[in-house]
Amino acid sequence: VGTLTDAEQLAYADAVRAGFQHGDLDAGDYLAATKPLTASKTREVFTAPMGTFNWILDNEATTDAQRARLRQWATDAYLPKLKALGYRKKAGEPDNDTITRTTLAGFLADKDIGVPEVRAELLKQGDAALKTKDGRLDLDAADSDMLASALGVAVEERGAPAVDALMAEVPKTSDPAKRNAMLIALGDTSDPALANKVRDFALGKDVKVGEMAMVLRGGRQSEATRSELWKWFTANYDKIVARTGSFAG
Repeated sequence: VGTLTDAEQLAYADAVRAGFQHGDLDAGDYLAATKPLTASKTREVFTAPMGTFNWILDNEATTDAQRARLRQWATDAYLPKLKALGYRKKAGEPDNDTITRTTLAGFLADKDIGVPEVRAELLKQGDAALKTKDGRLDLDAADSDMLASALGVAVEERGAPAVDALMAEVPKTSDPAKRNAMLIALGDTSDPALANKVRDFALGKDVKVGEMAMVLRGGRQSEATRSELWKWFTANYDKIVARTGSFAG
């Protein structure tokens, strides 16, 4: 695989994924076959396995041992690349480095993978962003490109205080990138009571109609959270359609 061009490696990635989706390769085969791709220096190549990897983690891994093996695969493949880039944008760095950092940090910090080093760094940035400065959250304290991931980890770890702080800050903020980051982070809560509180917030005037999906797409990671989301959606369906119109609804 290492001798192939970038385009050939992407074709190989497509072929391996097709083999897995067709049932010719099992999860172990897929991981072994795509591991060489993660050694590439080209972002489009080394991130190619991520989508199917997440599917395997979400849908096939049923034991702690299987999940641990997947976490180790992800850590070995991607943590060295993230550490080489660092956790903050450098002055004058190429756009590709910025995109790569954001992609890797979000992937490794995801609760289901949860690389401790990455979550600790993002939590540090998230906590700093949630501190008040002149009566407002200090959102600039986190790396701007990783703000959504940092706040998402803070919401998962800190719970209600983080959720309440973000809901209070959203109506005061006009910057679209910061609003998006806060709304995406609010959707990351897995606590049923908090999740419903956040969804109710998405139906209110402080969240624009076009922003609602960023909040309401959260809570689909597990059967339990999907069940809670379904209950809320069916109970609030008329309100959702009334606010968004039938097409967006």
